[in-house]
Amino acid sequence: MNEQNRSFIFLYPQEEIFDYELEKGAILYEGRSKIRRALKKAFLPRIERAETEAEKEAIQQEARNQLKRLFRPFYSKKLNACIDERYRKKGYAINYALLDDCAVSDIIALTPRDRVIYVGMDAKTHRTKGSDGEYPYPKSDYIIDQLLPVGKLVIGGFHLGDCVEKLAMRAYSRGLEVLIDEDLTELFTSKVFDKAFRTNAFSAHYPSLKISW
Repeated sequence: MNEQNRSFIFLYPQEEIFDYELEKGAILYEGRSKIRRALKKAFLPRIERAETEAEKEAIQQEARNQLKRLFRPFYSKKLNACIDERYRKKGYAINYALLDDCAVSDIIALTPRDRVIYVGMDAKTHRTKGSDGEYPYPKSDYIIDQLLPVGKLVIGGFHLGDCVEKLAMRAYSRGLEVLIDEDLTELFTSKVFDKAFRTNAFSAHYPSLKISW
């Protein structure tokens, strides 16, 4: 297959989504002894000296924010290494898909050859229920058409059981070879701590999903 016909797309690499993932992952990151010691040294004496519950909570929140700041470059480095080693270096076109009024988070290390596409719907519309009580979604065909020509499509991003799966199902129905890289969805936040995790290949315990509906 011609390399130009292979594409990787990461859905919604937006700051507000990453912020939630960082908050989850920071808790696991704290399990590293070096990080735990540094936080205890910096914040535990202040918490012990706190005179009110409100003061104690403020210091604890400061500690949580600091933990997120420490985890952010680790998360970013690993995620970008995965995209680079699994796809960019293997000749895949790299695409990032955004809601129309959003920007790519600086967690993502964009290169000049990467492509940013917009999905034809803004954040407010996507997050507002329609008269049928359902949230509207961008049209998968609109996204896929921007990637053409493509024969093999690998999908990551947010979220696995929602937007990622919707796009994968539609791409498969259109005759594309489709793979979901589960490592590079919201599962990344926990998988990156697995000893089997590799930036250059799917995790041994979590094979990525080849679409066969």
